Amino acid sequence: MRSRSARVPFILLALSWGSSFFLIKLALDGMSPVQVAATRGVLGATTLALLMLLTRTRWPRSPRLWGHMLIVALAGCLIPWVVVPLGELHAPSILAGITNATTAIWAAAFMPVLIRSERLDGIRILGLGIGLLGVVVLLAPWRLTAGADLTSVLLLLTAGVGNGFALVYLRRVLRGTTESPLALVAMQISLGAAMFLLVVPFAGLSPVQLSWQVVLAILTLGVFSTGFSFLWNAQVVQRRGATLAASVNYLIPVVGVVLGIAVLGEPLHWYEPLGGAVVLVGVLVSQRAPVTAPTPRASGSARAASRRERGRTGSARRP
Repeated sequence: MRSRSARVPFILLALSWGSSFFLIKLALDGMSPVQVAATRGVLGATTLALLMLLTRTRWPRSPRLWGHMLIVALAGCLIPWVVVPLGELHAPSILAGITNATTAIWAAAFMPVLIRSERLDGIRILGLGIGLLGVVVLLAPWRLTAGADLTSVLLLLTAGVGNGFALVYLRRVLRGTTESPLALVAMQISLGAAMFLLVVPFAGLSPVQLSWQVVLAILTLGVFSTGFSFLWNAQVVQRRGATLAASVNYLIPVVGVVLGIAVLGEPLHWYEPLGGAVVLVGVLVSQRAPVTAPTPRASGSARAASRRERGRTGSARRP
């Protein structure tokens, strides 16, 4: 049941986050990177606050919990929200989605450090390896990331590091609190939005050129790819763990490639559908739950001894 309950938010998360890099590219036509980050944060925080109001969910009051969520917001909001738009100024949106798939790799690296009780089994390691191979095919290193300079690539890779750390740290927080995922995510996005609002007066006052494409892109980015998506992510983390939640990043390049072709008119190369197929195989493998070995059946003498013991216990308990 836990597996089935995670499938719907997992698919929605892949679609919404996969389209976020495309939406950022559109929003950059009329807004600066800091303006994009601040606006998506405010819209996402407003969406989650309304959901809390509708569901009558209370804001947590623990200062310690707010401190933990501040760390999650720094790694999962402040870093990726600003470095991705900066990277996309000189890089295609498809490349941004592809590099974000490294989140799963960084999450696996942070896992034994932050959550010692959670380990990767052989099947999931194999799935992560297959997914990484698909990402490499999509990235097409033999083309030397045409259309993007080294600085842009490094910025986009930094987003994966921040997201990976935030994903595992969020899992750690969820395991130590009884607060709902909605309350925790609302805390994270609200803290992220507040940090960017503090930055806007110093780096986000450049002129804005709004068009219907820019407005629609930033609204979708804020409400769905930030508000609802972070809630779906928390649900997947809580129900199936950080490893499965990180594997959603293998689907992001697939969504990004489709949007790049259908909307932005980017050309399709032979390695893109091939890499997407390999990525999907990696996701399917990594989602397989480890098989628990069956408990050996007791021998005849052991079963007989057990029955005799139960008989003695039952007789002693009779009045």
